Amino acid sequence: MGIRSLIATCALVSTVASAADFGVADLGTPCAYIQEREIARGSWSIPWQAPKVGEFFAFGGRAFDRDVSMLYLCRSGTLVAGNYYLPIEPLAQATKSYLRVYEELVSLYGEPLLPNRALTILGTLPEDPRTMPADRTGAMTWWRIGNVSVTQALMPHTTGEDIGWRVFIVVGPSARR
Repeated sequence: MGIRSLIATCALVSTVASAADFGVADLGTPCAYIQEREIARGSWSIPWQAPKVGEFFAFGGRAFDRDVSMLYLCRSGTLVAGNYYLPIEPLAQATKSYLRVYEELVSLYGEPLLPNRALTILGTLPEDPRTMPADRTGAMTWWRIGNVSVTQALMPHTTGEDIGWRVFIVVGPSARR
């Protein structure tokens, strides 16, 4: 093995070993350096109309080998959850996007605990940006990795958005048992 191969292998191993729960941070860690770290990796700040339930940092950038919007939710200066939002697309394209991201998540986390199936999503907090009317359906898949929960969903647009479907991923704490 040449020195270049060895360096590349070490870089890959260190990247995997230091992978964050969401974006550039782990859940429960301070949010103080999120903006600096996201900008350093090539992301850019974007405006976000956030509900009044915490402090938000929003960025445009790359994840899952495509452009995404990323939203960090912090409370008392600590990361409590993060969302990746893929662009709104027609249903056929959004379904393909969902399946591509699903395959990547399976390669990262293994088989999901809640497999891919159609669900009715009921919003529980009126301030929650993911809230959907009760008559909307989509697809949802759920993983639990230690203390972290990863949920992937395919949902129709919400009021005020372009017409179409969106894939999003929510990373947050898993329910304690």
